[in-house]
Amino acid sequence: MIKIFSALLITFLILAIGCGRENKNNGESSLNKPVKETAKLDYFIFVGMEKGNACLFKYDINKEQSYLLWSEKKEKVVDLSFSYDRKTSFFLTAGNYGKKGAFPFIDRVKLYLLSKDSVVTFIKEIGSGMQVFTSWETGNAFKVILNSIDRTVASYIEQHTQIFNEFGKQLVDETKTYNLTADGYPKPLERSINNESTDGNFSIFSSQDSVFIIYPYKQKELISITKQKINQVEWSNDGKFVFISTFDISSDNKTLYDKNPNTSKLLIFSLDQKKILKQWEGWGIKNFLVQNNFLIFDGGFKNNFTIHIYNFKEMKPADEIKIEGGCGLRNIPEIPD
Repeated sequence: MIKIFSALLITFLILAIGCGRENKNNGESSLNKPVKETAKLDYFIFVGMEKGNACLFKYDINKEQSYLLWSEKKEKVVDLSFSYDRKTSFFLTAGNYGKKGAFPFIDRVKLYLLSKDSVVTFIKEIGSGMQVFTSWETGNAFKVILNSIDRTVASYIEQHTQIFNEFGKQLVDETKTYNLTADGYPKPLERSINNESTDGNFSIFSSQDSVFIIYPYKQKELISITKQKINQVEWSNDGKFVFISTFDISSDNKTLYDKNPNTSKLLIFSLDQKKILKQWEGWGIKNFLVQNNFLIFDGGFKNNFTIHIYNFKEMKPADEIKIEGGCGLRNIPEIPD
């Protein structure tokens, strides 16, 4: 019976991951409402390794220096997530995570709030389980979902959902049970995409293997040909540029375990000139943020991880961050096992 359940769970996990990467609406990304302009800051926070542990670092843009901001000996930062306007941020830590046999696990997950003044406040212990996911809801509400095996019925998965407002106050706390044989494994959260420009004049969508931009009066322009899924879209405050990243770390990517895997792409597109001004391809996820005149993005996996700072107004590199053991904007990405 245990072997049958194990096989079923592995199958559902694979299907869930695959389903979580599919675009909705027949392959087109849904359009979201415009978001407010991002805050102008002279620093940004990122995740880096310190004595073998994932911690928080702060980079001073004016001084071009980074330093350790927060660390806990028995906690590893597994997710640092900012709201769209960059005014609110939360991060998750875990005591340990990995795989036990064929199954993933994550232990002692905790939630923290990071203020605009870089003050860290403990919010709540989320718990232990198989997988944890996060997403931003309407109005800067932050959602955390923890999936775990039911303690009494091994074929049930409990999905614990908690939502917090921008001050860390809990708004929702509910648990739903899924029967693996009847319901399948619960789908992971899809990262919402900022498809529409702040002024509402432009929008991005993907269809099959192409990425398009819709100009006013429904004029459609092809931006890029790629089989990778759109991961992130951001717009410059002046309305002149759009930044798009794509990625593919699924088992269908034949380059995944090459020495230099091709897992992601990041590009800068000029809305005025209607052309790509700069693009990067290769390994890593290329999570990024747009701040002032800078495009800040990460690249690589685990130890070979670098954060790049690129001045898109002057179209030239400004700086890069390398930390022994690796660094990244949201976490320390690893090639999936």
